[in-house]
Amino acid sequence: MQATGCFRIRCCHFLEVGQDGHPPVPVATTVHDLQIVASVPHDPTDQPLTVIATPTQTIRIKRPSAAPRGIDWTRLSAEDLEEMPILADLKKMTASDAKTPGSLHGGTQIS
Repeated sequence: MQATGCFRIRCCHFLEVGQDGHPPVPVATTVHDLQIVASVPHDPTDQPLTVIATPTQTIRIKRPSAAPRGIDWTRLSAEDLEEMPILADLKKMTASDAKTPGSLHGGTQIS
């Protein structure tokens, strides 16, 4: 599902460009009551939810799982990078910044 992958990449992108160190941003979704289940499979790239809203209730997650720490470049193919040129550019920037003193954890240096 492309939208899910794009959301994951967008969230990780903020971490790559030096946004970590800030409080986590709440992430909410809307679903139908019938879609609520006790658990779902978890992938390390999943962005944890903090709020789930249905037509009849609002569920607040007390202890969301940890968010990804950045983009896992090993999960992106050459075709992925070709389809999303901004990611290819970001990958080049983070690779060069990792060698630059003062850069943020290998992310883009913020002036």
